[in-house]
Amino acid sequence: MLTFTWAELNREPLVKAMVKLNNCDKLDERTAYRIGRMVQLAGREMEKARQQEFDLAKKYAALNEAGEIIVNNGMPQWKDEDASKAFSKELEQLLHDTKVSFKVHKLDFHALHNAGLTGAEMVALEPIIEGLPEVA
Repeated sequence: MLTFTWAELNREPLVKAMVKLNNCDKLDERTAYRIGRMVQLAGREMEKARQQEFDLAKKYAALNEAGEIIVNNGMPQWKDEDASKAFSKELEQLLHDTKVSFKVHKLDFHALHNAGLTGAEMVALEPIIEGLPEVA
């Protein structure tokens, strides 16, 4: 079982490396299935996180008459400076405090030898790989 916070799941290097693996056609069936499930489950969780972020933004943003968030240059217009700070603080806490567990096994390090991953991608994937070599 793998456990992550929403903040960990939202790390760009991890997400990019998982997507790269998910699109790799050089993995055995077991590894391909595991990464596919991980990406699917992570995607569902990130949708939940985005909905929570939207609901939180609605709490602190200026709203028009229809109750929709007023957006300027792609960003919400906050009610005031305090609202902006409160949103950021509450969102950060939400992302770090919300933990999710996936009933999937870690990926076997040796099953990834043909995946064409860079060192940076392997490091990003450390939380989901078992059998990593010791580094002295």
